Amino acid sequence: MPRRPRRRPPRRPAHDGARGPVSPHDRETLRQQMLLRALLGDARPACVGGWLRAPGPAGGPDPARGLAAYRANAGALAERALAAAYPTLQQLLGADSLAGLARHFWHRHPPQAGDIARGGADLADFIAAAPALADEPYLADLARLEWAVHCAATAADAGPPLGLGACRAMTRCKNARGPCPPPDQP
Repeated sequence: MPRRPRRRPPRRPAHDGARGPVSPHDRETLRQQMLLRALLGDARPACVGGWLRAPGPAGGPDPARGLAAYRANAGALAERALAAAYPTLQQLLGADSLAGLARHFWHRHPPQAGDIARGGADLADFIAAAPALADEPYLADLARLEWAVHCAATAADAGPPLGLGACRAMTRCKNARGPCPPPDQP
């Protein structure tokens, strides 16, 4: 008599409680959000502790030490990103003052995207609302101007470069000394 294949019980998906199955993508997103909350210092230790590894044997990794390293790196990254986007503001305030401002700003306005260079959009409003900088109202305007320049400098090109047909049309136009047809016409 032939053997029937053994039936495995159906795999149960991971659940997050009342909402149903949790995809690996959602789980990773949650993990990253918890890391960000831990870095900002607004996560309860019990929430963060679920995904931090417990201290290992003597000399093993210490989660608190690892989190402190992440915090220091995130602060330094915020400093460099804002210094790159706001060079004149850095010259006026000084490197140390902008570094402190960047860390404080990062805690109040954490990045919303993976590109840290896009995370300084609200700095002008942050400066305008800062009581310590109330005597320097032009700093917020300078920050708005520098952010606009930063966005223009990092923006993608408007479209593909002109093709050969467009170059020929412009050359014919120059030689004919007449009105130039649109580039898509022969």
